[in-house]
Amino acid sequence: MNNMKHGIYASRFLTPDEQEIFEAMIDRFLDEYALNDSADFMQLELVCLYYTQLGRAIALEDWQTADRLDAMMRRHLADLKATKRTREGEATPGAQGMNATDWANQLLQRVKARKEEADAIAGSAGSEKTPETVQRTPDESGEEHA
Repeated sequence: MNNMKHGIYASRFLTPDEQEIFEAMIDRFLDEYALNDSADFMQLELVCLYYTQLGRAIALEDWQTADRLDAMMRRHLADLKATKRTREGEATPGAQGMNATDWANQLLQRVKARKEEADAIAGSAGSEKTPETVQRTPDESGEEHA
């Protein structure tokens, strides 16, 4: 890092390349998550910082540090997802504005309707003897077929 000192009071801790990645990640998260400008944003910055540090650890093949950074990043991501669910509600994909019970009920009704439709089609076609509708039983004459 060309003699750049890293420490608690360092005024810069990302390289210019890392800064670009960091800012791009912030922008992507802000497109997806509705965050406030204080604690949520600080948590988002930590996720992005841990991500860049994880890249460094992997490049140096420091697997113990990489594992630790990965765990810290995942915890913060889980908290960000919890924040999103709290702000935006618990929506099942494709069922916005519907609680889980209503969504499950609607799904069950659609499955029942499809089953009844399939049974009705099978019932009307049931009088015809086709290879698909004839029940096969073992040959009672005792002959073995190869």
